[in-house]
Amino acid sequence: NETGRHEMKPRLSLLPRDYLRVGYEDEPWHCTVSVTIPVAEGASFALPLPRGKHPKPGTPVFLIDRKEAELDALLAAWSRDLQKYTKRVRKDSEDVSSLQPAMPAPLRGVSAARKLDVLLRSSLPHGREAKTGIKPGTVQGLWLSPKALRDLSRTLSNRVSWWLPPVIWPDEEDRWDKLILTAARGGARHFVCNSSWQTAFFSKASGVSLTAGPFCNIANAPALGLLARAGFEAAIVSPELGEEDILSLPGQSPLPLGIVLDGFWPMGISRHPAGPLKAQGGFQSPKGEEFWMRHYGRNTWIYPAWPLDLSARRPALERAGYTTFIHMEEHPPKALVQARRESEFNWEVDVL
Repeated sequence: NETGRHEMKPRLSLLPRDYLRVGYEDEPWHCTVSVTIPVAEGASFALPLPRGKHPKPGTPVFLIDRKEAELDALLAAWSRDLQKYTKRVRKDSEDVSSLQPAMPAPLRGVSAARKLDVLLRSSLPHGREAKTGIKPGTVQGLWLSPKALRDLSRTLSNRVSWWLPPVIWPDEEDRWDKLILTAARGGARHFVCNSSWQTAFFSKASGVSLTAGPFCNIANAPALGLLARAGFEAAIVSPELGEEDILSLPGQSPLPLGIVLDGFWPMGISRHPAGPLKAQGGFQSPKGEEFWMRHYGRNTWIYPAWPLDLSARRPALERAGYTTFIHMEEHPPKALVQARRESEFNWEVDVL
């Protein structure tokens, strides 16, 4: 205002010790301030800005932290309980830093097992594309959805590998529980869980086989041991690992392993819509890289404009012991400028 004071009218009441952020980080007036007095909703409040910070009119102010009295009381109670435990003397003298993870007994004889290819789609093609189809011996994989289940006959349901999404929100669990039970009662026998907790959906489903999917981010043998004890019969490794880790896992694994061999692998999955960006169009990063996105259920999947392709590494993967190879089929928007290259992800880079 004319007096040089910077005032705001909050949309909700502010409490002492609330923490506010003024503007965005790339703006010259960006700063954080603490509230020292109660401020009623809609009342004028003079922001105690640091010297030299002069935000322009209309700059947004965000409430980024609040410690209410109830929260303070809860934290104080937890702190008192923690003090009780820290005063206890350990009954054992074992140095936790010397603990070694328990390695599971590796599976033997997998190198001679029959190799399977799985073509993963969101729906089955129709017409001419269905006739050209996929090469003989390839297993059909489908992302589980009410539509995909309706479009497939009961006689074919048991031949399909049904994939669950990596993210299922708490208020969706009842719907997914019913959908999975319907699929199992309709003849579906093989399911891929893309989060390990999703085994809870199958407590009422009998005669099904569960595989841990690539979004479980399996990276080592002890993790595979836990998955085996949880009831999984196989696992699919994420393609994000480097060559050494990928090739060493089958020799240490208690489960048969598969890997995502090619296709569009998402760079991110978000619960938030992408604002003004159109789902059927592409967009660029600050470095000029092309990306595109697609909405599945309540999630937005973000893909790079170039596919993953580890096909040249297949002989090495088979020798290492991988028995299942996943091909992820997605159709980028027609308007997208697709990059004329493929990615081997971290194969030659390694994660660490």
